Amino acid sequence: MTILSSGARAGVPPRRWPASLSAAVAWRGGRTRLVQRRQRGPLALQRPLYPEGDIAHLYLLHPPGGVAGGDSLDIRFGANENGECLVTTPGATKFYRGNGERASQRQRIDVDAGSVEWLPQESIFFDGADVRLRSEFRVAEGGRLIAWEINCFGRPAANERYCHGCIDSEVRVYRGDELRLVERLVLAPSVGRHGGGTAGLRGHGVSAMLLALPADDTALGVAREALEGMASPSGATLLGDLLVLRCLGHGAEPVRRSLARAWHRLRPLVTGRRAVTPRIWLT
Repeated sequence: MTILSSGARAGVPPRRWPASLSAAVAWRGGRTRLVQRRQRGPLALQRPLYPEGDIAHLYLLHPPGGVAGGDSLDIRFGANENGECLVTTPGATKFYRGNGERASQRQRIDVDAGSVEWLPQESIFFDGADVRLRSEFRVAEGGRLIAWEINCFGRPAANERYCHGCIDSEVRVYRGDELRLVERLVLAPSVGRHGGGTAGLRGHGVSAMLLALPADDTALGVAREALEGMASPSGATLLGDLLVLRCLGHGAEPVRRSLARAWHRLRPLVTGRRAVTPRIWLT
């Protein structure tokens, strides 16, 4: 992927690379199968894997390996007819500096009478990234969902903080036609009161959230136990039958481990299945 530098020649239009994916799974012939897949641009789903025998493990692929200013990703995914699947990514999604162009990622996940576990690896926002993120989860009565997002602002390993740019993120969760949650974050450190550095988030460079539906008081207790021992702020809340777990951190790895621990304990309660770690997480 060509990434225009801040010194690009005047008059040279920025390169935009739109990509979209529409896919659905359903229960057919004794297992969950991918029954719909339409894609445009560099966005795809790998052929389903079946490490659990009948539930599909799917890897969402973005071959360029990063999103530059002006790029757009549009994802729509559904589970129908009791389809059960776990969707993840082979690695982190990188959002490069915007150079005057805003990148966008929009995803809508519809769960009918099946189960979706939407567990991508972390998103890394380089200093100067300008990104609009929109995630919408619609879960029908009888549907089951576990989803998370892990956002890393800057690259601590490269001694880079997120000091310039803007991240405009929104998450919406519907149970049937009822809006259960709206989570909004607008992070623009360069215009904050203190100038550079990560604005808000108590100085932490990583923000993460896990959603589980349906959940109850038992699931809430399990989630809180999974967060015990975290050195950074964290907590879990039950909104009706929607469990919302949030945590901050200084690095992606400890936050991801905490969310994975919570998922491991919550999965039997939400989906009725024991946790089977996706192979790609172990590579």
